[in-house]
Amino acid sequence: AVQTKLRFNISSRTTPEVRVPVDANESLASAVCCDARTKLLAEPQFLYAAPDIALFDRLDGDRVTTFFDSVCGLPLFRAPLGRSLADFEADTTEHGWPSFRVAEVVRANVRTNRTSGDVRSACG
Repeated sequence: AVQTKLRFNISSRTTPEVRVPVDANESLASAVCCDARTKLLAEPQFLYAAPDIALFDRLDGDRVTTFFDSVCGLPLFRAPLGRSLADFEADTTEHGWPSFRVAEVVRANVRTNRTSGDVRSACG
């Protein structure tokens, strides 16, 4: 289950929808993180830019931010490292999802399938 009281109301957010039908009482975070039907999906593209999230308005350009697994709380990424916040934002905007470089991955907590490119937390 997704942790309760995640920042930006992510724990209970139900919009925007993911690309497959999910249960009506399922939060967006639960659908993305825990529902087998959405296993190959990430959160909706550009969710980080939603007005109530506005990720880059909230980040301090002088500090590294840690991004955590929403289910088990493991740190997964630390950004920006070796680049500016503006570069991190530009990469993210280009792809539509937070875009992390190899140096920003907390390797002990992230698993990458070299064949499929699928990236998962060590806790699932």
